[in-house]
Amino acid sequence: VKLLRLNTEPSPGLIPADNPCAGSPVYSFGHRNPQGLDFGSVDGGASYILYSSEHGDQSDDEVNIILPHINYGWPKIAGLCDDNYTSTSGDSMYLAGKAVVSEHGFCDTTHTTLQEPIFSFYNWGRSANKTSGALGNMSWPTIAPSAIRFYGHSAIPGWNYSLLIPSLKNGLWRLKLKPDGLSIDSTVSPTDTLHYLPGYRLRNVTVAPSGDTLFLAVDNSCCTLGAAGVIGNSAPSPATGYILRMVYLTTLALQEHAKGRGAVQPAKVYPNPAHGVLNVETESTLARPLRVELCTITGLPVLTREADSNKFSLNIGAIHPGVYILRLFSMSGELMSIEKVNIY
Repeated sequence: VKLLRLNTEPSPGLIPADNPCAGSPVYSFGHRNPQGLDFGSVDGGASYILYSSEHGDQSDDEVNIILPHINYGWPKIAGLCDDNYTSTSGDSMYLAGKAVVSEHGFCDTTHTTLQEPIFSFYNWGRSANKTSGALGNMSWPTIAPSAIRFYGHSAIPGWNYSLLIPSLKNGLWRLKLKPDGLSIDSTVSPTDTLHYLPGYRLRNVTVAPSGDTLFLAVDNSCCTLGAAGVIGNSAPSPATGYILRMVYLTTLALQEHAKGRGAVQPAKVYPNPAHGVLNVETESTLARPLRVELCTITGLPVLTREADSNKFSLNIGAIHPGVYILRLFSMSGELMSIEKVNIY
């Protein structure tokens, strides 16, 4: 697939004079299935960067920065130049009906203008990619991005200079950009450990001028990975055909340290995703009894109990599928541990 650049008026000509190839509308090439484009500026409007979201094949959905006369790799490469989609020992993996010989080789020796994505979703290894299609596209390691939106506001703390990626399989994703806008920053604190609206099949997103409100279009067809986001699962999306409004109200106050104890202690929570029963194991040195809270991501408790042992189980059979937060407190109210839990 190629991206074309045209003037909106016939004069002085539909094809811009500064296109990479004189007389051609082609601006870039080697794309597989572009779904969204958006300009963003991280320097107050002095310059703009063009971002795109693209479907992978059976893996490696991409977020790219679009540059003139650049090859983005398809069908020789899926996602990064990491050989996770490469034929070995005569066992072929195919892109666009052709065997992929070597992603690394194509990147290193063939095209000096090749551009890797700034982000690749579900960057699985070769063996997982080869077997992922057995149950259809819901078992592929993809999110099926449907659009992209540059977020350049200060209304939502920590979100300024982010990319918002709605998906057809797994809700809304936010990728924080580094200060130059040229790559994704996965080291900032706090990072997003949860994405948004899991279980929704989203078609598009736009941001109100105030920056505190998002409007999201829900696709009117099935299906998604479900609220737990388990690859291979298939569930109908809620609110099909609706426009959702998300409004930022306030930041929840979460204790980051237990008084007198230093950093919060991790707990072992399994299985995760869970169904029916959730097992919890804490450090044996933690003072007991503990108060256990399972909350929605908005902070609403759905289950509370006390635990006298450092190993215990929770009955979650009556809890609606979704993403939850498990918090463990001492009897004095000090936060001892906090973990994310997927329930299906």
